[in-house]
Amino acid sequence: MNLPIIGDKTQLRQFDMTDFNNIRLWVNNKAVTKDLMDSEIFEHYHTEEETLGFLESSLEIDPERIRLVVAGRKDNSYLGQLELFAFDKNRAECEIDIVIGDPFNWNSGIGSEAICLICNHMFENVGVQRFKARIKHNNKRAQKMAEKNGFKMKDTFADFSVFLKSE
Repeated sequence: MNLPIIGDKTQLRQFDMTDFNNIRLWVNNKAVTKDLMDSEIFEHYHTEEETLGFLESSLEIDPERIRLVVAGRKDNSYLGQLELFAFDKNRAECEIDIVIGDPFNWNSGIGSEAICLICNHMFENVGVQRFKARIKHNNKRAQKMAEKNGFKMKDTFADFSVFLKSE
């Protein structure tokens, strides 16, 4: 994947070790983690060793997932991260997750631009034809962001809904 992918406000880039402190700022912040799909991962205090392990695994090439930093366009600073996973080559689809770590940056368009950038890149360069996002019912910001980017609600389950975006 050719990186960075640059937008008006943000860029998508690979992780690097300088992201550690910024990740540490949100992994134990319940305001950030409570609405994430895998929020049970964050029910216990995350140690520095766990964060370092995540960061080191994000630096490795993994054919099963793509992890990218959502960074400021001008200063390259870590703002959040997104992940593509559960690739289904037969259906040309994958799942997508995103977190913007600092509540100060919520509702600023940063996450929306990052989703737009990665979806367009994957449509045009990789052959992905559909994205799936699982979003908790109480995560209204994420639902709004998904809809703003052309995702449509497809299914509803007890705790979450599935949104789809097709090329």
